Amino acid sequence: MNRKNSSVYLAIYNDIRLANKRFGLSKQLEISMLNAVYEAYLDQIQLRVLDLLLLEGLASQATLHATLKSLQAKKLVEMKFDPTDGRIKLVLPTKLALKRLKECEIIIRNHCK
Repeated sequence: MNRKNSSVYLAIYNDIRLANKRFGLSKQLEISMLNAVYEAYLDQIQLRVLDLLLLEGLASQATLHATLKSLQAKKLVEMKFDPTDGRIKLVLPTKLALKRLKECEIIIRNHCK
């Protein structure tokens, strides 16, 4: 974006929107849920499927479950059984999801130079 009075915010927003499109992310709920997965992963917290389904203020449980399935189908999250309790499913970002996170970070850094 090389306009004289450009907004850094709008430039970053647009570039991240384009990155999201490349990764098949078009719904804000998918992005919000993926951000929760990233946050837990980076904080080294085991995120259970139940934790995601109980996120307040995002959507109904049915909508959250459908969103989780959509992220899984897009190969952005994977679910694994907890090794200490096989009844619990954990949600983790995939390599593809981590690639998206890195791409978004690069976009922000490039605009803030």
